Amino acid sequence: MEVVRLTKNDYDEWLSVLNTVFTKQNKKEMDFEKELPKMCVRDDYHMNMHLAIKENGKICALLGVYPLKVKVGDAELLFTTVGNVATLPEYEGKGYMRILMDAAMEELERIGADASRLGGARQRYNRYGYEVSGISYNFHVNAFTTKYCFNGDEIFDFKEISYEDVKEFAYIQALRKKMPMYVERAYDETHRGDYDVLRAYESRIFIALNKQGEMVGYLSVSGNLEGISDFGAENFETLKTMMYSWQKKVDARIYFSLFASDYEAVQYYSRVSSWMSVSSPCHFKIINFDKVADALIKLKKQSGACMPEGESVIEIKDWGRLLICHKNGEAYCQKTDKEATIIMDRLEATRFLFGPFEPGTVTGDDAFLATVLPLPLSWCTLDRV
Repeated sequence: MEVVRLTKNDYDEWLSVLNTVFTKQNKKEMDFEKELPKMCVRDDYHMNMHLAIKENGKICALLGVYPLKVKVGDAELLFTTVGNVATLPEYEGKGYMRILMDAAMEELERIGADASRLGGARQRYNRYGYEVSGISYNFHVNAFTTKYCFNGDEIFDFKEISYEDVKEFAYIQALRKKMPMYVERAYDETHRGDYDVLRAYESRIFIALNKQGEMVGYLSVSGNLEGISDFGAENFETLKTMMYSWQKKVDARIYFSLFASDYEAVQYYSRVSSWMSVSSPCHFKIINFDKVADALIKLKKQSGACMPEGESVIEIKDWGRLLICHKNGEAYCQKTDKEATIIMDRLEATRFLFGPFEPGTVTGDDAFLATVLPLPLSWCTLDRV
């Protein structure tokens, strides 16, 4: 038994293991080349992101550690997804997943990750520092919503696009760079990374066009057209028109999620949507609490959230003390030696700082933090690899 980093020569066997394991687990036929095309590239760059255990030269178990560069306001952070954790049935019960997860945690340290994310059983991954956290605001818009809430005169048209539509993908890339928080999807000089992310899980990609035929936004939607997994628009008013136009086109209930930093849109859709909820987009492991919290409190300030002035210090066991401050119009977080008023473990700190619930549901009684927290950590679930 040995832990190895896979190469392009392992591609066919790697793909077979994933399809075999997840077909059994999900009780439906899986095709990862359609589900997650961004990672399914037969080259060393993509295959090197995978660690595996081999016996007699055969892959028995594997997982992926996928680096994801994230822009949060002016800050650049390195997140990862640890995912596609798979063990062939005949090798279950040998502790291979524990060995690979330990190797994955070493990989996070090696590449200097600020944070990591994954999905799966909460208690299974708590031991590695992953916690249900972050904020996703989820909304439905149906025909009644459109009828009574859409006052615009213009209805957008939509054009479905494919990889060959270079101009349209250049527009999408430029639009995403205006977003306050986004994952850098490109991995080369082409738009292949953006295209593969937007078509994950067999999604379809559409460009929104105004009556002058100008591009004003984009959508990545499910096969039945009702679920919108990712989108972008020139501004908030354009976003409203795009969503109502899409609902009229589909003639059914549509659903989508908003980032916690999209305050204007969240305020609007919480007022008019036919259904809404707040959830966690995934499990997060925060490694550099100071860097992640600092980027997000600055984003919250830039996004127009109302925050009182003040400061508090929390102590995170096995990490240190974090100063959370908003004074003289400047918001920041940093590691400190100041005395802490609240002490918690890393899992509690992750939920306390980043939601999805109010900090008082975790621990502590701090009037300043009750207003400043949670910080707007969100995630587009298409950004898995």
